[in-house]
Amino acid sequence: MTSRQKLGGGEFKDEEEPFLLQEELPDSLRKLKPQGHVLNDRLASLQKRNILPIGGSKNKNKLKTKLKRKFVEKRLVQDVKKGSRVM
Repeated sequence: MTSRQKLGGGEFKDEEEPFLLQEELPDSLRKLKPQGHVLNDRLASLQKRNILPIGGSKNKNKLKTKLKRKFVEKRLVQDVKKGSRVM
């Protein structure tokens, strides 16, 4: 079997599905209450199949908060006058 690809920052953990013992089962199946949550089960299934990333902290490269200023000398036609040292 191949290993899972790491999509998110966290790790996937298989959870055991809840079940009832024979003594805990009601007399009829109509009285049986649903256990777990459909959306949580669906989310875990999608994460297990590498369709959705698994949440968690991911090491991100922190960008500098202040950028370096660049000095650019602009040579405009209006600035060129007789006797100026632009040329």
